[in-house]
Amino acid sequence: MRRRFCRLLMCAVLVVLMCLNRLDDLCVVHAKTPELSAQKTNEFGNDLGSVSFQHDEVTIDFNLNGNWNSGHNITVVIHNDSEIDSIENWQLDFDYPVSISNIWNANINSSENNHYVVKNCGWNKDIGAQESVTFGFSCNDAFDGFPVDCRLHDGSRSKLDFDSFKVSISNSWDNGCTGTIVINNTSDHRIEDWMVEFDCYGIVESVWDGRVVANNGNHYTVKNAGYNYAIEAGASASFGFLISGKNDADCICNLMLMADQEELISNQDTSISVENDPEIGIIYRKAFDKEDICFDEATGVKYLENQLLISAFPGVDKQIIEKMAAEIQAEVVGYIELSNDYQLDCWIIGHLKT
Repeated sequence: MRRRFCRLLMCAVLVVLMCLNRLDDLCVVHAKTPELSAQKTNEFGNDLGSVSFQHDEVTIDFNLNGNWNSGHNITVVIHNDSEIDSIENWQLDFDYPVSISNIWNANINSSENNHYVVKNCGWNKDIGAQESVTFGFSCNDAFDGFPVDCRLHDGSRSKLDFDSFKVSISNSWDNGCTGTIVINNTSDHRIEDWMVEFDCYGIVESVWDGRVVANNGNHYTVKNAGYNYAIEAGASASFGFLISGKNDADCICNLMLMADQEELISNQDTSISVENDPEIGIIYRKAFDKEDICFDEATGVKYLENQLLISAFPGVDKQIIEKMAAEIQAEVVGYIELSNDYQLDCWIIGHLKT
């Protein structure tokens, strides 16, 4: 019992320590002239009203799904009307007349004077041709009207000069090998939606923790697997490969990193700060506001809304935790390398309780 209490106390301390975000050059779809459809039944089965924005093969619907004296719920559907092109790493900004208190299937990237920048969660960052994504939010005020304008931003990758790669071979035989390409983010900025281009003097038969999206002769382009789309400053990501025809690391050359780069905004309370301590390793965590702290009257325990702390066994790879987080619609926002502890943000309605 004493050991269990000590462990619980240690977890509580780690939560506090881990819990002690940005716009770049983007392709923008500016949606104006909304079509207001008051008292029209929408796909969510209500008739409380909706508004639709259409521009450049994109339709954005705001649907009122619940409205009472002290609050309301909105569901937003972003539909890619194109039959060919995908929308990648989307984010949406709009003005809203009251404060948003909770959001799911998306993340509030910034908010100022009722202007919101809402971004994907990573697992839903891309919208394929003729596909859509849905997110929602709730407010602790009565409904006071829909947005009159909104802007959809489509991520725009560029070549990054600070990239640092490590190619290693794990197994080799006469006519082939398996190995790993590690991408080290040596900058002081978070990068997102990365792709790696390289030449290979063998044949890339398969990859894992990534996917081949282009191949022209001996030139390959590998894109992130979704769950590992973001690399924090000072952190790394990797993908594995199986090659036939060659069996050494020199068969891969001319590596180039393409990604969205996002500067950390230091004056935001919800920013993620990154450190690289020589003894502890990589440390980063997402800060919190007083409004995020919840109190369980039955036990007297304080906890953070929609936050989880995972203490992984030694040797459990960070990418395994990222995969697991993506499966429960969450994102790793804090990490202590030495102790292999992770802070997760979960985009679900309500509070997570232990």
